[in-house]
Amino acid sequence: MILYIYKTKDSFSEKLLKNKASTIIIQNHDNGSDEIKGIVDLNDYGVEFIYKFGSNFLFLFVNSKYEKRKSFNILYEISNNELTYFKPDPYKEHEMICSSKDNIIKFIHDNKIVNSKKLTRLYCEMNLSDDYYLYESKITFEIGENRYAFLYYGDAIKIKSKDEKYIKEVISFFEKEMGE
Repeated sequence: MILYIYKTKDSFSEKLLKNKASTIIIQNHDNGSDEIKGIVDLNDYGVEFIYKFGSNFLFLFVNSKYEKRKSFNILYEISNNELTYFKPDPYKEHEMICSSKDNIIKFIHDNKIVNSKKLTRLYCEMNLSDDYYLYESKITFEIGENRYAFLYYGDAIKIKSKDEKYIKEVISFFEKEMGE
């Protein structure tokens, strides 16, 4: 399952909650919740999303580019242009990747996907040449005795499970590392 990451503005949650469009279904909003979970209705199926109050990120669970594009367009319209594509801060991205335990980083170089411990070391030391482009990084982190991992692609996160606790921890970690 892929979580695409989008950037939001401060009043995004208000616009999402006041939305009257039949294409957006809010699943869990009550006064005690710290997040909004919902579904973008694409006629034949729904695409889930999560938005945490106070966050600048919206996470959209998608399986295809069509779902991504269509869902984004619907959310963009109801938010009055307060939703944009996520572009990572290079410094924060570098810090998050290099602070990961047992990181595995893949790069694109000469139109091939390459990885090695030496390339990872050079990247983390900021000595990798400019003709290597970050493709994928396995991010591993620990909370207490629990270990979590996900694949990071710059504008998306690939998760291994739809377990609610796992998703919550991955999103919280990402927001802490990449948030403003």
